[in-house]
Amino acid sequence: MTETAAPRLRVLTLSWYAPDRMDAGELIRFGRLLARPRESADVRSLVVDRETIESQGGTHIVPPVAGRSYGYRVRSLDYAIATLRGQAIESYRLGHSARLRSWVASEIAAFQPDVVWANQPFVWDLIPKEWKRKAILDTHNVNSDRLRRIAESTSNRSGRVVARIQTFLTARFERRYVAEASVTLVVSPEDRDSLLAKSPGAAVLVLANGVEPDHGAKRSIAAVGAPRKLLFLGSLGYSANISALERVAAWLEEVPGAVTVTVAGSGDPRRAMEICAGNPAFRFVGRLKSVRPALRDHHALIAPHSQGGGSRIKVLEAFGHRLPVIGTAVAVEGTGARPNVHYFRAEDGRGFSHALEALADRSAEDVVEAAWDLALAATWSSLSEDALEAIVRVREEPTRAGLADAG
Repeated sequence: MTETAAPRLRVLTLSWYAPDRMDAGELIRFGRLLARPRESADVRSLVVDRETIESQGGTHIVPPVAGRSYGYRVRSLDYAIATLRGQAIESYRLGHSARLRSWVASEIAAFQPDVVWANQPFVWDLIPKEWKRKAILDTHNVNSDRLRRIAESTSNRSGRVVARIQTFLTARFERRYVAEASVTLVVSPEDRDSLLAKSPGAAVLVLANGVEPDHGAKRSIAAVGAPRKLLFLGSLGYSANISALERVAAWLEEVPGAVTVTVAGSGDPRRAMEICAGNPAFRFVGRLKSVRPALRDHHALIAPHSQGGGSRIKVLEAFGHRLPVIGTAVAVEGTGARPNVHYFRAEDGRGFSHALEALADRSAEDVVEAAWDLALAATWSSLSEDALEAIVRVREEPTRAGLADAG
């Protein structure tokens, strides 16, 4: 008797943007984690943003009939409207569109997936309620914590009030989606603990960010007396990165002539270009075709962030290319890195000056090698295998996939 082959796993991904756009941390994570599942399953991708991508095989982009184009950005007006409506920005921004919800529901019904992979909470309320028990939600980071930091550091009074209200609304939304999802993914134990504090006993799995280490990379060392070349890398339309770049500009006053800073990244460059224009130590290059040459060509990555809950992929990529990192505790949070063991900590101009001196010290090589070992323990290829395992387990046990204690 001939055995019937098991049906091929069917996975539907839902995202604001396409999985092959690799110019920001959350895009890199989405594409890298799904690499192994795409080899082993039938994957259909639904993409909401038709403003910036072309239609490709296997990717279904929201048609004009489903409403206007939803470009990947959140305006101040969106925050204001969401707050007035008593909704978290992540729930309101896409979820308020009945046409968009209808399009997603029809695509899911036509494909009949075993598992739905929701990329970021922004798309969560587009998924029909009956399909959420088969859904994995990859949060990337805990947004209420990010908003709390923004509220604490915002000088504008109205902006601070909106951020505080959104912190409350977003924490409430987080409790709901953790309860509804089969599994919720986060990038760090800190994020897991944050969600479990709100929803004890929920199925929350740590699936960290990763890197593909460059085994041919060698540390670039500045010649004696020459300025050190630093690299600032990030999405230039993101407020936390702009705030960090403003801090770099202030710190440069502590070390005149000692460094140059290359500013690279995607997104709206206008504010970043204004900051760079005010100091000849800056070199603005904007979007890079590949980040690897830049990582090889500089003496350190600078990440002076005081707010935000970004992906930290830039830090991991530096570790995986033997590029020293000068950064704040916030910038490396969730990576497992320890100050002066894996990176050089700088929280102010004086700390920045000391970190530059430490780069020239013989012990800097030990820091670089310790960071390299950290990168080797978190490769995208192994993390993608973990993502596939999570998908398989959700198919076998859709509700509460037994992952609450993982990570």
